[in-house]
Amino acid sequence: FGMLAGAALYAEVHPWFKANVLAQWDLGKATFVTTTGLSPWWFIAALVVGALAAFRAISNYERKLGLV
Repeated sequence: FGMLAGAALYAEVHPWFKANVLAQWDLGKATFVTTTGLSPWWFIAALVVGALAAFRAISNYERKLGLV
């Protein structure tokens, strides 16, 4: 019964909440590039470096456990 009551309440309140609350926080399409002003290539490079570091750490951990 509680789930049905919560769903009904949500269905009634959502249009008002969307128009009055969520509209105030709408920033449009916000991305790391638009908010920081940096080139997207910096983020791509950071992801590549992070992935390589993670692969290296996992490989070292597997070697330490003797799984390789």
